[in-house]
Amino acid sequence: GADAQQQKGPAMPDVAEKVKQIITAQQLGPLQHSCKPAALTESEAEYTVQAIKHMYGEFVVVEFYCTNTLQGVTLEDVQVKLSGYDQTVWRVCGCVNVAKLAFEQPASCFVVLQKLQNPSGVGAVSGAFNATLLFTNKEEGDDIGYPDEYPIEQLNITMGDYMVPRALRAGEFKGVWEQMQTQGVEVSGNFSLAGMRTIESAVQGLMNKLNMAPCDASEKVEAGAQRHALVLSGTFMGGVQVVVKAVLGLHPQYGCLTKLACRSRNQAICQVVVSCIE
Repeated sequence: GADAQQQKGPAMPDVAEKVKQIITAQQLGPLQHSCKPAALTESEAEYTVQAIKHMYGEFVVVEFYCTNTLQGVTLEDVQVKLSGYDQTVWRVCGCVNVAKLAFEQPASCFVVLQKLQNPSGVGAVSGAFNATLLFTNKEEGDDIGYPDEYPIEQLNITMGDYMVPRALRAGEFKGVWEQMQTQGVEVSGNFSLAGMRTIESAVQGLMNKLNMAPCDASEKVEAGAQRHALVLSGTFMGGVQVVVKAVLGLHPQYGCLTKLACRSRNQAICQVVVSCIE
């Protein structure tokens, strides 16, 4: 798949300033957090694109950080067109284009998305968008150029995008977990983790899906273990602390099973976290 490791990410921009021609800073509200860059192209593609989701209460501003790796070619009026998404859930408010994408001079275009629904009550709205890079392609010596497009990978907004991993100090998890028993709420469920044949892959899969930080080195699984306990910590959008305990086991017939419990001070957030595993 696309690999973001070797690609240098952009510096954090003042997002509200960048998109002010589409939406006012007041309408946008305060930035909650920005997600890690996700590659939407192979790292050796002619044009590389990384998506950085900037999360706001009622909006998501997606920054598409583009690099043109073709010498002798300049792209102008670069934008990302999104299609194939659920228009009852999301509205594309507009795109701020890149005027000129010269060889090896990265630049970002921005798409503003508005959430039209909030079924969870805590703003965790997911979506899948087909994405295409549109631009005018100008080769050296050609003043006019021609319109062109370049397909990139699907843009996904998932529950994990609303979470920020929050590492706890060694031994701290137990106290937070117990404190949440009296001062918070718990939602739990039992799940079969489809496609996970080993405890190791299930641990990795849960950490990736929930986008939470492992505590007490619980991401390390003993070789050949049939059972394992994973404990995770994160901050949900709006600054709400969340802790998760997942007990994993291997079943000869059903593969990897987990009993997952989530605690926080907000019932709806616990519900969102647990239901994203189903």
